[in-house]
Amino acid sequence: MKLEAQEDDAAFVFTFTSYVNDIQTNITAATIVIKNPGGTELVASVAMSGTGTPTVTHTEDLSASPSAGEWEIARNYIAVLTIDGIDHIQLLDIVRYPFINEVNIDDLRNENRDALDIGGSKIEGTADSGSTTTVVDSTKVGADTFAGGAIEIYPADNSERSTFHTVDSFTSGTGTFTFSPARDDAVATNQYTVRRSYDEDITRAGDLVKSDLWKKTQRAYLILDNTQVRDMIVYKFFERLFIKRRKAISDDNSDHIQYLYYRDQFNNEYDGLPLAYDSDDDGIIDADEEAIKDGIRLLR
Repeated sequence: MKLEAQEDDAAFVFTFTSYVNDIQTNITAATIVIKNPGGTELVASVAMSGTGTPTVTHTEDLSASPSAGEWEIARNYIAVLTIDGIDHIQLLDIVRYPFINEVNIDDLRNENRDALDIGGSKIEGTADSGSTTTVVDSTKVGADTFAGGAIEIYPADNSERSTFHTVDSFTSGTGTFTFSPARDDAVATNQYTVRRSYDEDITRAGDLVKSDLWKKTQRAYLILDNTQVRDMIVYKFFERLFIKRRKAISDDNSDHIQYLYYRDQFNNEYDGLPLAYDSDDDGIIDADEEAIKDGIRLLR
């Protein structure tokens, strides 16, 4: 996926992680050179941070002029990352309005909570004991659970509401979930539900939507209001969720029906997407630009 930075970003980070046979390997030497879309060098070779580890980074201030030329809104700036003697190219677009994936778990729950709760995506239980940051459940000793998900801890009585936390780790040997932020009251024998994290799936759905938009001459950064693509990302998430389940459970026709539903929802939203164009980059959709928008239709 091509990189995208907002104009005047004071701390845009270039990142490279080294893998050999799918295993992260330490990087000995790393430099970066940045060129404008025409190939003119803007940032001369500079060492990247993090050598001696698998991941190196370089932070560039796009709000200040580079050593040569200027940062401007444009496509295909060229970053040449030389990693242990081998060049790797990253392309960067500098835009006024970046594509932002603002979808979160609440958006998914509002769309189809039941779909998130089936297929092994949640674990329920009752704590034996705990603290303000842990739940201990002896029935989960030896279990394979999902750290990074969300844990909902139910009140011992009706005197308080459920609390929601992030699962930071799970210790299989003791059946202990460690979570944050801390609760006000220590866990005793509370019931709880752990739901797996869908962060990676949300990110992937957003990347796919972004890729679809980037294939067009009229690109995603011309959409001023990212709420316009929120539904598209949600539909793409569930389209991918149900096609995975359809493949895993071939005799469950309901998953296929749901997949077709979300595929069609995505296509309908995509075909009817109202794009807002700010062709003169003044931050306002003028009357003539509104007219241009009405004449545009995305095709796939």
